[in-house]
Amino acid sequence: MEVATRLALLYHAQSLNNGIPGSRLVVLDTSHTSGVEAPDEFAGVVRSVVEQGLEASTEHVD
Repeated sequence: MEVATRLALLYHAQSLNNGIPGSRLVVLDTSHTSGVEAPDEFAGVVRSVVEQGLEASTEHVD
């Protein structure tokens, strides 16, 4: 992937991240198949998102 394309994608990802309260941007050094190219890193990111969601959902239980 060309550097200009990668920078454009990163710019848009950062814009979305800045516009969504509580969001977190994670950038992996991969191209289109992060789960295949960096499975451990990708799984760690997915795991943290799921754990964060589970924690948030239990905070609202009476």
